[in-house]
Amino acid sequence: MALDSDLADLPDALFTILQAYASLSHPKNLPDLLHYSFTDVHDFLLNWLLLHPHFRVYQPSGRYQVLFWKWAIQRLETLIQGQDAEINDRIYTHLVDMVQGVCPDPSSGVIGTMPPEESYVTYLWRSPDVRSASICAGIASATLLESRMLTERGTTGLTTWIASISLAEFLIKHPDVVQQQRVLELGSGAGFLGIVVATLQQQQYNQSADSTGDRSELWLTDVHPLVVERCRNNIRLPCSASVAAQTRS
Repeated sequence: MALDSDLADLPDALFTILQAYASLSHPKNLPDLLHYSFTDVHDFLLNWLLLHPHFRVYQPSGRYQVLFWKWAIQRLETLIQGQDAEINDRIYTHLVDMVQGVCPDPSSGVIGTMPPEESYVTYLWRSPDVRSASICAGIASATLLESRMLTERGTTGLTTWIASISLAEFLIKHPDVVQQQRVLELGSGAGFLGIVVATLQQQQYNQSADSTGDRSELWLTDVHPLVVERCRNNIRLPCSASVAAQTRS
């Protein structure tokens, strides 16, 4: 599975793993992959997760990566049984580096009790809009820096809540709700829903033969100054479609 292959055509199980890794979902709920070849799974994990440029810049937290890559190596070691093949050393080395970064005593393999660190989180969904893709053609994304705690620095606005994810899923299925519309979000938090809306509005702009009459607007608001700053920084990340939405003519 070459790095330049069409990720949008991935089998559902591999795309689910990609989504889980990007959004820091616990690997215990992931498919077991026993029906896939070692080569396909290995090349997918190496090229599309470990070495992909997006995840090199916007990495999941070290703690999450320890959990995920332990799971991934276990699956690879199961699939490789009886085959004349090897797991790439970079996968093992990466796990060791992550363990050393999050464990007070790396030899124990036990993750410490310090509060979880902030992490980049990327939410992915299949999209017909190939021009706004930051991961690859056919995949839309919303990337943001999030707190991994429910409350931090006196506010609950630095993390993304389930309600926002549920509303985003609805809007992705029904983009006409926000396309060609003026949208005001009260309590935007870290900016996840705003990035999704901006991406959907930009998608319609890209697909329109005549964009001169585009009426799309998006206003994001919050009260806590730290939350407003975090939201502003997230929507300005270079990988975000909201950057294109801000600068389009």
